[in-house]
Amino acid sequence: MPVSQCAARVPLSPGFSSYSQEVIPSRTRTLRLRTSATMTAAVLCCGVGTPLASAQSVLPPAAAITAGTVPTAACGDALSPADLSRIAELSAPTAPDEYSLPFLEERARAAAEITEIFLSRNDRRAIFGIGLDLVESQAVLPLYRSSSAAGPGASGTIGNLPWATHLSTDLLEGYLAAVHAHVTGGAVPEHWQHYFELASDCAVPGGYAAMAGYNAHLTVDLARAVASSGTTPAEYGQYLEIVGAIADQGDAIVAGTQAEFDADLAPLWRLYFLGDAADAVTAQATGSTGIAPGDGHRLLLRAGDQGYSTVSFAHGLALADPATAEPAHASVRNTWLLADGALEALTAGKLL
Repeated sequence: MPVSQCAARVPLSPGFSSYSQEVIPSRTRTLRLRTSATMTAAVLCCGVGTPLASAQSVLPPAAAITAGTVPTAACGDALSPADLSRIAELSAPTAPDEYSLPFLEERARAAAEITEIFLSRNDRRAIFGIGLDLVESQAVLPLYRSSSAAGPGASGTIGNLPWATHLSTDLLEGYLAAVHAHVTGGAVPEHWQHYFELASDCAVPGGYAAMAGYNAHLTVDLARAVASSGTTPAEYGQYLEIVGAIADQGDAIVAGTQAEFDADLAPLWRLYFLGDAADAVTAQATGSTGIAPGDGHRLLLRAGDQGYSTVSFAHGLALADPATAEPAHASVRNTWLLADGALEALTAGKLL
């Protein structure tokens, strides 16, 4: 069943479906967004349970896992057995002795090499990795290196670097674990299986395939990383600093994706100027996607700025608390499904 059809069959979880406007301050900016009242309360005042041991601790039920296949080509030349073996080696799950900047740098290099292998074969499974590598090399790692050099408390730095490296490592490992399962025939989480299927289908526009990767990364894996890294509301301001640095790479991601695969992601970043058109497309497609008129506009605007990451932050706090973990799992999945349905509708309307 297509993901967009699934969305119509999965009701939003109680407590996560009513939207209201909130203003949340960070150290350097004030963020105004539309977000769930329950999730905002989680960000501002809820406690968290025992920190989870790893990102794998917050996987969805087994029914949500799809057995992976190993296509040797995705709209390019076939990967060689040596290519597949190297990708499997680079992406193999690795348990660090401690979450440190050197370990994160090592895993980022592994992800970058995987992208290069895919690119060497013109394989579209690199289309998300292009942006991921830019974010790691141009935003996350420079921010963490400068924070390490300056020490805690310095302006424009991350004060709790052990937490930040744990968060970023677990986020990156979500993707690497999915790649490993994909190239070894293992069980791939559904949000990444959907990405691999779109990237491997040459009839699917590259923009949609790429955004499916960002949706998996930012909607599902980021929430899980917030949970598994032991994040508390006290880290919210630093979290926004990280997210802000990542958001600054939007133009580079658009340019890099265009250069490698002639896929234009710019419409998503420019959706502030196309909001009415997005609403019109999703309204017309409501019957097939299950998205209410206007929801595509709201979801995709939030995906393009820090507001969406705030939802993932709140989801992560809820995932880490045994009292709210079950509805949070459902809400994370529903958010992913709805965002994908909006992307699919925009693609059908030739806006992506």
